[in-house]
Amino acid sequence: MATSSRLIWALARDRGLPGWRLVTKLQPKTAIPTLAIIITSLVAILIGLINMGSATAFNAVISLSVSSLYASYIITESLLLYRRCTGFILPHQRHLSPRLQRFQ
Repeated sequence: MATSSRLIWALARDRGLPGWRLVTKLQPKTAIPTLAIIITSLVAILIGLINMGSATAFNAVISLSVSSLYASYIITESLLLYRRCTGFILPHQRHLSPRLQRFQ
């Protein structure tokens, strides 16, 4: 809850969400992004209500989320592997400061 509301607030702060003017407002006393927390809570409640309507639909939503997470990892790792195999990413070389080179 805290992480997702913080991400929503940060996206709104960077003007990446519709209605960013409302979402970026903080509560004056506590400096808490109240609307971002409310949005996060509503999304969690709506996903929970899908389970009450149809277990198959809920499983489809969860499966799609997990598959998307794995796909994002596979895409980034495969691109990094491609860059490494084609020679664009060089192996890490250890660099020592001149003071530490005498102990080598």
